[in-house]
Amino acid sequence: MKVTVSLSTVMTPVALKPYIQRFALAYVIASTAVGFMVTFLHIGSSASALAMLLASYVVTYLFVKKEKRAPTVAERWRLILGSLTSLWLITLTGLWIMFTFEPASGPLHQHLVTLPLKGMVVVFVLVSVISVFLLNLSYGWFARSMSRYFYPEK
Repeated sequence: MKVTVSLSTVMTPVALKPYIQRFALAYVIASTAVGFMVTFLHIGSSASALAMLLASYVVTYLFVKKEKRAPTVAERWRLILGSLTSLWLITLTGLWIMFTFEPASGPLHQHLVTLPLKGMVVVFVLVSVISVFLLNLSYGWFARSMSRYFYPEK
């Protein structure tokens, strides 16, 4: 009698939509908290990067605890793209709300008039590249480190 043992490393695909929704919720909460700290404690203005890192660390923790592993490369890139998309949608919604309720003579409108369109595109691309790098760090290296910490026997 011949017995075959399969050592397949193929993992069951995971539905990532709940993780991206949790990222969006955690990002809104973290941006609000960091925004209050920036406003009232007069700390630096890199609030969106800090809020994004906090939100991605929450999602990384939830993923590793539930799946008992770090995301695969394909899952990691889907998480990055989903998180980046929700990040920009939340940011654009916030800007829309600010522009809707601020008078046309307000400081935000006056500042926007002075910025050239090419400069805004460059800033958008630069912030997107930095965001992808930070999200990749969180969903990649940090997730693997967390997975090894919680599940050293795997």
